Amino acid sequence: MSARLALVLLVVVLGGFGLYTISQQNSIPAPAISPPQESRNSSLPDLPQSTNSAKNTTSSSAKGVIIVETPTKGQEIKSPLTVTGLVYGNNGTLTIKLKQKESGMYVTQDKVVKISGKSDNITFAEAIMFGLPAMPQPGILEVEYKDASGQGLDDKVSIEVNFPSDLGRGE
Repeated sequence: MSARLALVLLVVVLGGFGLYTISQQNSIPAPAISPPQESRNSSLPDLPQSTNSAKNTTSSSAKGVIIVETPTKGQEIKSPLTVTGLVYGNNGTLTIKLKQKESGMYVTQDKVVKISGKSDNITFAEAIMFGLPAMPQPGILEVEYKDASGQGLDDKVSIEVNFPSDLGRGE
């Protein structure tokens, strides 16, 4: 009799643990789309991809934590530049910088944005101001996310853009 009772108790405890585990997994909403397997760090949760259906119009960070929708790679930019996209994470800071590619000189002050919210996918749209160079040249837009939650979601993406010349514009 005591062996049966022990077996029944074991089954009840294991069943309760199984139900608890399943309920915890279902309470965390999964991102709608996961990044391509080759660019994903297997220790991270599934990360979102942009909902933009046009091919090659977004730039993603190595881990897929940051997706920049505008500006696009190779785009000619002007001031003020609005940087838009999505970050997977709801507790951290997003830093946006713009520099000249050849000299590495930054042409903007760091734009630092606190990221917080109830969703795991936070959209952003931030404007940065900068002066145009005398001659057209390439630049690099850097968007970096520092995760405050300790989940290893720190990530960075660099996008090559083009500065037009300020000569002959009458500005």
